[in-house]
Amino acid sequence: MTKIEINEFPRKRKRIINKKECEYDLKEVLLPLFEAYYEALKMYNKEVAQTPPSARPRAFEANLLLAKLIQCVQNHFGSDLKRGKYGRLMLTVNGYIIFFKKLDKNNMPMNIRTVLSDSIENQLQGSLFEDDYDGTSPILFFGYKKDSLGLFVQPKLVYIDEGKVCWEINENNLNSLSKATKTIHPLLPTAEVGIKENVKIKKNVN
Repeated sequence: MTKIEINEFPRKRKRIINKKECEYDLKEVLLPLFEAYYEALKMYNKEVAQTPPSARPRAFEANLLLAKLIQCVQNHFGSDLKRGKYGRLMLTVNGYIIFFKKLDKNNMPMNIRTVLSDSIENQLQGSLFEDDYDGTSPILFFGYKKDSLGLFVQPKLVYIDEGKVCWEINENNLNSLSKATKTIHPLLPTAEVGIKENVKIKKNVN
């Protein structure tokens, strides 16, 4: 009898989605998600100024912004924010899983490469929770970049499959999905690490 290795069996994939499908499914989620990001920036701007640059450890700014973002997402979505395996925090809403990460120049999450991160970036099924979970929900990343001036910019939702970004939903897309305009006023940046908040987001009104 021929011995068959486990990795010869194809792994099941998560539900594959396109951009329009995602925009429809998350139409009630996108605006509060971006609002949470800008609320987090305000909190970050206040708190980062309390620590002089000479006392900031490596990745201090990115980790602080991520913590503030998680805090604001929890304020908006409550118990839909869950902690999975290895302490990963994720938003589980409307049949989707959303992680939060700083992005690199290619809009990919800045991860240490692991088997789990490779599985996530290839939309392979697998339990991300300690309890029973069917593993079919598509995974998205809500991320942002840090530019050469130290500004956190370009918040966006990205969908990754086969190890590359397939599409994204950014603020321009959000504007096109809404009817009324809401302006979030910019804050003055800190002396060392600035924040760009000059953005207009449209919001439905009844």
